[in-house]
Amino acid sequence: MVRGLRRGESLISASRYARVPQPVLAHLLNLGRRDDKTTLADISKATDALLSHTLANALVRGLVVANRTGEIGYAAPLSYKVQDIVRILRRGQPLTLARTRARVPNPVVDRLLQLGHYSAQLN
Repeated sequence: MVRGLRRGESLISASRYARVPQPVLAHLLNLGRRDDKTTLADISKATDALLSHTLANALVRGLVVANRTGEIGYAAPLSYKVQDIVRILRRGQPLTLARTRARVPNPVVDRLLQLGHYSAQLN
């Protein structure tokens, strides 16, 4: 990304070329404007928020597939509960908290992540 900026590219195009996600770019810009030192906790928060957003996107993809295959109905109560999980995740909360607040069983969430092609190991 730095190489692209040195060549005169805009910040957005350089970040796209380097495949830096927009939330990470925004966090890096905010960190660059601060006078204090960046801590490991700050970096960890940004990483957790990015992971939560990635999980939310995978759940949405999985829900679309489940709707198409008939595993979960379009207007079924479970569909709305999964959408609640997505809202909680997009606020930066961890998956375990989102699962318990929305009261969705773990196997359902795991199946939707599988349908959404999420490949990381979940605990």
